[in-house]
Parts: sequence; structure tokens; C-alpha cells
Amino acid sequence: MYVEFRNVETSTGLANRQPFSIVDANGNKLYIRDFSNFYSSSPSPSSDTLAKLWGWTTPTPGTVVNYIRGVIINANNEGVFGNQLPYALVPIYPNDISLGASAPVLSNPQKTPGVPTPADSVTVSVAVTSQTSITNVSVFFRVNGGSFTSKNLNLTTGNIYVTKLPPAPLNTLVEYFIKATNTAGLSKLLPADTLKSKLFYVVKNSDSLSIQEVQYCPNNGGFSGYQGAFVRGIEGIVTADTSDIRNFSYTGPGGTQTSPQRVIIQNGQGPNSGIWITGVPTDVLIRGQKVRVRGIVESYFGINRISVATPTDITILSSNNPLPAPQILTTADLANAKLGGDSTIKKWESVLVRLNSPVAITCINANRGTACISNEPLPDTAFRRNYGEILVRDFSGIEARITLQGGNHTFTNNWDGVITGKTLLTKNDSISFVQGILYYSFSNYKITPRRNFDFGNVTPIGIKNLGEIVNSYDLSQNYPNPFNPVTKIKYAIPVNAFVSVKIYDILGREVAVLVNQNMNAGSYLIDFNASELASGVYFYRLNAQGRDGSSFNMVKKMVLVK
Repeated sequence: MYVEFRNVETSTGLANRQPFSIVDANGNKLYIRDFSNFYSSSPSPSSDTLAKLWGWTTPTPGTVVNYIRGVIINANNEGVFGNQLPYALVPIYPNDISLGASAPVLSNPQKTPGVPTPADSVTVSVAVTSQTSITNVSVFFRVNGGSFTSKNLNLTTGNIYVTKLPPAPLNTLVEYFIKATNTAGLSKLLPADTLKSKLFYVVKNSDSLSIQEVQYCPNNGGFSGYQGAFVRGIEGIVTADTSDIRNFSYTGPGGTQTSPQRVIIQNGQGPNSGIWITGVPTDVLIRGQKVRVRGIVESYFGINRISVATPTDITILSSNNPLPAPQILTTADLANAKLGGDSTIKKWESVLVRLNSPVAITCINANRGTACISNEPLPDTAFRRNYGEILVRDFSGIEARITLQGGNHTFTNNWDGVITGKTLLTKNDSISFVQGILYYSFSNYKITPRRNFDFGNVTPIGIKNLGEIVNSYDLSQNYPNPFNPVTKIKYAIPVNAFVSVKIYDILGREVAVLVNQNMNAGSYLIDFNASELASGVYFYRLNAQGRDGSSFNMVKKMVLVK
């Protein structure tokens, strides 16, 4: 269908295929896909002389769109749009877009000093550019959650606007945002969404801080209040060194994939207790060392870290220390659907975390966002990418993400086609526990296991749909029984349902999760491999919650004899 949108403005895109997007007043975003070559700054093929003559330039984010027309297509690219609308608009003709004036562009906000003390007036600056003249730039600030006060910024050198915020007492939380308006009557805020996040700092005695103070964020922006500041006195125990999370680079049929090596330090347990330290001087650190570092706080694609410049910026206080106990969390705590900066998960960034209950692999090849590329462990290709990431789910029923790349272990989803000497994971496999360092990249939080000891026992599970017509719920007796170590479990569900099949020992402890997902009506056969379990009596339970409101629960006994 050929449609038209009005009352929107331009926003950022996704590379050349979706060079820009449009967004409405409620923040709903729709990506623009260019098939005609009229709306790409790099036409493909490059020999398209008509497109070159048209001379399209991608509009600045915030440009008013008088109207835009085109055809709606489903173009979610296997989840890369994240939680945005899974569609794209394709303009067809050169006159399908009419652009109006552009709002100001605000960038490079700075504050001095980087870590304010009670004696400091804080200098705040921002760079502002606009196609028309700027009429006003103001900062709106508040202390400890009170009412906002505004103050004008003055133009100094070039396009830099500056003002000063008054001193504040020790431990005062100061939040602020900046607004610029031009002669076209258009305004822009920094941060763009002040309901989600604001710039901020907490007044301290000095620039000697703890990890928790650097990582603290009172909103969903995810940035440190001391970004760009030099800090010192940061102490913690190394929980991952460069032999645990290595510099990773792989080039295959699908292209090149990379991720940086990481040294992580942690100060005790709890929220905001871990942080990534980076720089050549950190390469020599060893897991278990207690260190004190100083450096520049920076954001690396949404994750906070401290950049260390010289060896003298690191003091090794002791070695062979026990690591902080992993933070016990559920897959719901680390939900894959949570957005970057979400304070409910951001607080666990760079912390050693553990999913302590058995988890089932629900997607063996996960893409950016919430999509599952493939349910089979197939190597990376140009048309079926595999980034070495899987989705798992525990008793909470919510999916979390694990990356298998970078860590120094032998577990794989076959992303590189190499399985010799490795443990090949498949969908529905059960892992008794998983732990690692929480990382953030490409719009998703993910656990990064370091070594094989970060994985519990893997119970391979094979599930086959028998294609039978089913009229009632049923759970059959496993066969053979007794068994060693493989047995088959058959169950039937007459309607689409959320199904769980779990194994318990004689004490009622859950030892394996065979199924924990939505399933279509039908009859299924599970190959259960109990090679990791001890001989004894076990129970298997089927619980099904039908979409029609029906429910079913049944338990049967089986005996493992080795």
C-alpha cells in the first residue's frame, strides 16, 4: 500500500540500507529503506547516474518532514530493529519526500571539573550547530530531585556555549539537560529524551572514587556522571583477565566479527560493583589480583570503562585473592528484551553474575534485538548470520542472552564451523548453571563466560514432533525404564500451550529442564540423556498451560541404572 506520513521528523538510520528514519511525537520510529537509489548518499550500483544527478544528502536528525510517501514492507532484518516497529517505508519517486527546516544539533556536552567538589562552580558547555541562527541555549538543572531552574548559556568560541552551575554540598545529586532553539522556532534537547535520562553528577570530596560511585546512574541513560573525568583510587579484584576474555576476531563467509579483550575488576558484591579497565598497561593483570587504578572514565558503545594510560597508573596491592562470589540472578533479571541503559540491568554491567538454576537453550543462534535467526547450530554465512550468541530461559520463563565468543572455553553453537574438541550446544539443551561477566554490545546485554568452569553440566535434549493428531493431554511412561543413560519421554498436548518438562531427583530438587516454552498442539518425543546424573530414582513432570485456558499436570517415575 502506498501511504503518506506527516507531523514527523528525521532521526538516525542503520547504515546504508536504512539511511535514516522518521519519528513521531511519541517516539515511534519507522526506518526508511532505499530501493530506488534516490535516497542513498552511496547509490548501488555506483553507475546509477540518475541517482547521482539527484544528489541526495541524508537529512540531519531533527529535520522537519513536511510529508513522506512510500510503500510499507516488513524488513526487520532478523531483529536488528530491536523493539522498534518491524517495518520500513520505501519511497519510490524523487518527489516522495518534502523536508522542512532543521532543528539545532547539540553535541559534545562537557563539564569542568570532571568530579565536582563542594567548593566548585561547575562549568557546563555544549556545541550547537544549526542551519538557521540560534536564538537561545539554556540549561535546566535541579538538585536532589527538586524543581528545575533554568540558566542561559553564552556563546564563546566558534559554536561553543558555556555557563556555570552553582556550588552544591557534598553528595548532592545535580541533574541537568540543555535546550537550544533557532530562528525557525525549532528546539532540540540534550539528552533528546529527558524522561529517560539526564546529564548528572554527584558532588564528591575529591576525584578518588569507588567503582560503585563511577558506575552509579540515577536514570535509564546508562552513562556515568563522571564521563570524561580523570578518576583515581579505583580498587577491585580482577575477575577476568585478557586470557579469560580475549581479543576476538573472526572472518568468514558472513564477514568479519570482532570484540575487544577485557580486564574486569570488582569491588565486593551487589549493584555497580564491577567495571572494565582498558589500555595496554592492564594486559599484564591476572585474575585474583587486587589492584588500584586511575584513568579516564569513558563510554564504549554503551558500556562504561576506565582507560588507563601508563603502568604507573596501576598499583598491584595483592595477588591470589578469592574472587567475589557471583551475583545470583535469574534470566528475568537479565532479560534479553531490556534496552541499553535500563537501570534494572545496567547495574549488573561488568559484574560476575550467575544463573544458578538450570536453563534451557531456547534459541541456538540469536541476532541483535529479540529475534532468533536459526534453531539449528549452523555456521555463519552472508545470508544466515551466526554471531555466537544463544538465548536461555530458567524457571522465570524469560529469555536472557549468552555470548560464546571471546571467552577462553570450548562451548560453541558452531558459529565458525569448528566443532572438533568442542561441546556443541543445540536448542533445548539444559545447562545446570551458567556464569560470567555481564557485557553490553550491539543493543543487547549478555553474559560472557570466561572458561569451561563457568558452565555447569550440559544435558543434551532432542525433541521430535511426531506429527500425530491429538485429542487430549497425555504423558507416557518413559522407555526404556530402567535406562542407562538415554531414555525417551513422550507427551501430547491437544492445543497450543506453554509447556514445561522437568526432571527432579528423589529429594524433589530440579536437576534438568527439558522443555520450557510455547509449543504447538501435537505429540512430541524427547530423547533424554542422563549421562551427567548419578544412578537413582528420578521423576519427570509435564505441566501445560493451554491457550484456551486448559491446564494439565502429571508426574511419572523413572530409574537410572549405571
